[in-house]
Amino acid sequence: MEAVGQSEATAQKPYVLLTGGNARFRSFLGHFAEVEAFSDVDAMLAANPSPGMLCVLMPRYDDGQRLAEELGIDALYRLLEWKRKGVLLYVEAVPSKNYLSREVFSYFTLGRECHFNQDCIKCNNNLLQSSNLYYILSTVHANHGRKVLAEGGDFGGVLSPVREPSRRYPILLDDLEGCVSAMMNLHACEGVFLRPYAFWRELLGALWSALTGAPKALVEEAFEKAWPRPFAPSGGTDASAGLAAAVEWHRRCGLMPSPDGTSGILEMFMSADFSRRQNYRTDSILMTAALFAGCGAFSHDAQLTQIATALADFLLDRHIQDDTGFLRWYDHSSVVYANDSARHGLSLLYLWRMTGIRRYRDCAERLAAACLGWLGERGLYSGTFSLDEGDGGEVSRTPVFYGEMAAFLLCIGSSEARSAALKFAELVEVASQAMGHSRPDALSRALLLFASVQVLGGVDCSAHLAELLDYYESLQEPCGGIREDDIFERTSAVEAGVASGKGLDRIGDQLYCNNYLFATLALLRRGRFPQPLSDQIERLYQGVHRYLLKIQIKSNDPRFDGAWMRAFNMDLDEYHGMAHDADWGPYCLMTGWVMGYIPLTLLEDIGGPPFFQPC
Repeated sequence: MEAVGQSEATAQKPYVLLTGGNARFRSFLGHFAEVEAFSDVDAMLAANPSPGMLCVLMPRYDDGQRLAEELGIDALYRLLEWKRKGVLLYVEAVPSKNYLSREVFSYFTLGRECHFNQDCIKCNNNLLQSSNLYYILSTVHANHGRKVLAEGGDFGGVLSPVREPSRRYPILLDDLEGCVSAMMNLHACEGVFLRPYAFWRELLGALWSALTGAPKALVEEAFEKAWPRPFAPSGGTDASAGLAAAVEWHRRCGLMPSPDGTSGILEMFMSADFSRRQNYRTDSILMTAALFAGCGAFSHDAQLTQIATALADFLLDRHIQDDTGFLRWYDHSSVVYANDSARHGLSLLYLWRMTGIRRYRDCAERLAAACLGWLGERGLYSGTFSLDEGDGGEVSRTPVFYGEMAAFLLCIGSSEARSAALKFAELVEVASQAMGHSRPDALSRALLLFASVQVLGGVDCSAHLAELLDYYESLQEPCGGIREDDIFERTSAVEAGVASGKGLDRIGDQLYCNNYLFATLALLRRGRFPQPLSDQIERLYQGVHRYLLKIQIKSNDPRFDGAWMRAFNMDLDEYHGMAHDADWGPYCLMTGWVMGYIPLTLLEDIGGPPFFQPC
């Protein structure tokens, strides 16, 4: 970013006139500049700045403004006069709707502000995410010399664009005549939404060093003080400590309305804004109950066991199990998924083994009977159907629907259930892309399918296992995490992968890959294999184990402390990924899938009861 005005080698702090902003921005600016703040634009325009001085005009963010007031003609003439006398301007989120304002700022706004959702900011070919900020759609005055320093749009990619966007618009503009304009709330952001952190530090460091002449290192230091990282990888290495932190997260994060579990637990913190998702999701509640039951049984802690049964009973008492035997996906939904149903059943069986309460086994057996009836003589499912409408779909051969189901049916232990699970291994198409976000996602369930048939069913699947383990070993990074690979194109408007894939970035997905792989490798460690294969299983397991403990979050915010988010960027060593999934995006903190499988496997690692275990 080119310097505007003063050089970096200033003997004293630059002088800045300011109106608007907020306390955080004033603290940031005051670290490297002398600031004179004014209550409004008219008061600032009554000043007599000298050439080279910087004047900053922003919305009053402390008062809840997202846009500054549109400036009147007298104020615009005053600013134009200042520019001609060599006064520097920085304006942010200021409407520009007439030719005079366009002359001052070099842009025209095209309507009201818009909310950043899945769009990114591109600056120096880096992609920055900006959840919960607003921008004004604008066009740049086409006079010679205007320079767009940053633009917004639906750029595909994680660290840099991998395709041309379908929409793009200016975000930060230098008119090269003494005015830099931001067509967004660039400095109203909260630290929790600055992604990736290093790119935001670079952007604001370069911008304010250029505007004021302050050394860039000093500006970046000010950035880190004003917007400190709200969470970071813990760097942990101890499984017992990681497990304890994960259990404590459930109790403190705010998703469990009653500490005793009698009001269940909510599904997750949403990726876009970290608000609580007000859903009672069946597998979220049952897997959380299973985690507390396992920890309670292992540590002989009656309170943890009581929380477990309260969580499970809260859900079952809401008649989540249909007369058919299926458990609904959510307590208000009639949708049934084969993979989610299996997760329900595995959790219920684990609860029964940990507590001895027959109700949980009975529910699991009714569910297994319903699943076997759904199979019929086909040997495969449609994958999903509605209880209200019945199953009218064609069978699905994608492994996503069968990994957990094979484990569930083998854990039930009946001969009919065992036969059905073994048949999956013959009929499933491992390479099917019909379901799943990426190849590592889909194949993680294929690995669980063959691992279950081998270890729990006693049927040799070593050839399939060797091929899949080779694949995951090719994706394992030195930190131990498994990066995303081929990303599948999805027709859903809300679900997507969190990486570019194909070696363009190193993103680990904890919701659809590393969690399943960790649990499956723990299951495989219990099997008997030739030495090369058992060594490979152990290498992969220890790597993923090391990675997950390292990236477990450490934070003063109870929403994050002890948890894992979906997407971790191994290039930047921070949670960061493509934000095109509007439902379970890169920063969701998900009970069950992530916060169930990972700590349940850590419990097994320290000698606790395994999650996949025949009755």
